[in-house]
Amino acid sequence: MFFELHNEKKIGYKKLSLADLGISSTSHQTHIGLAESVLMFLSDRDTVSEDSIFIYEDKFEYIDAYFDRIQNPDGTFRSPKIRIGERGCISIVSAIRGIAKSFDSSVQWYLLWFGLKNCKIVFFLFNDSSSDYLEFTKLGLKLNVHGTKSIDGNDRIYSALMAYIEEKINSNGIDVLKELEIITQTNNIMPNKKFRAYDIEKANETNKKIGREGEEFVNSYFEKLYKSGQLISYTWYNQERESGFPYDFSIQDNNNNVIYLDVKTTGYDFTQKMIFSSQEIDYIATTRNQYCIYRVYKSNNEKYSIRICDDCKSLSVNINQYTRVYSDELEGLQVGFRGSKLAIDPTIGALNFKNEVLI
Repeated sequence: MFFELHNEKKIGYKKLSLADLGISSTSHQTHIGLAESVLMFLSDRDTVSEDSIFIYEDKFEYIDAYFDRIQNPDGTFRSPKIRIGERGCISIVSAIRGIAKSFDSSVQWYLLWFGLKNCKIVFFLFNDSSSDYLEFTKLGLKLNVHGTKSIDGNDRIYSALMAYIEEKINSNGIDVLKELEIITQTNNIMPNKKFRAYDIEKANETNKKIGREGEEFVNSYFEKLYKSGQLISYTWYNQERESGFPYDFSIQDNNNNVIYLDVKTTGYDFTQKMIFSSQEIDYIATTRNQYCIYRVYKSNNEKYSIRICDDCKSLSVNINQYTRVYSDELEGLQVGFRGSKLAIDPTIGALNFKNEVLI
């Protein structure tokens, strides 16, 4: 799991009233009240502009929460809530009300909320005709009660409820995770509203882990080829430590050809963009040896698979022409070009990946 519930181990929930939904004829309520004991890790007033994760019908969005609390005369705080926000803005409250107004008023609406380890808030909206409602009811959550409620890590249903919620978040947030994998590999991200330092650190750890797993997977593949007499030899340059070479392996085939190759691994499907350094592109474009890309990816059964591109030179030559012009122009300004990262779609026509290798 990438998105995990906060160590606070508390989940708030409530049946939304007509006033919460903004459809009461007698109320002009501009907020939705939350449980006192949940989200205690948040500051009292400085989270107004922080975006939160909003989940509804398997859709995953980042929306501003406008969270705050009321200050008591003695300096303490009470009544945590999310507000509708400024006129014309999109907030969690306005999103909920916009959805509810498109349904008949007899539909019952429910909201769950909790924190993640990256200190973001998640708001989970569903109604009484949804599969989520049925699942939460089966798990033992008492939804049709008035007022805000909460459960914590000591509750008997907490573990099962947490597992269901975390799976829901991670499956719905797959596009966000794919984006995070790419931008962390390009070193092109700083902590921001969308991605916290925790997310970036965890993504970097995950990238390193799957990169190693991908190379181990290819190493096992070459070991089988070697033992069956289909390779004379092979070398894994990163076996002991990261070599820094613009390739991960070299192989000597039965025709005595020496082929260099790079393993590009993703935790997602084949179409996820591959990240190359400009130094790698320069090496591929200028080397006399054959150079291959071994694309390692997760197939539908969550196991690694390989597809091989054995001709990436023409694309590299074309890219290298642009990076060299850029480098030369910077040199004219007495500025040194020290390399960059490039995200390349493996499905483009210039890369002819063969069918999946059966291992």
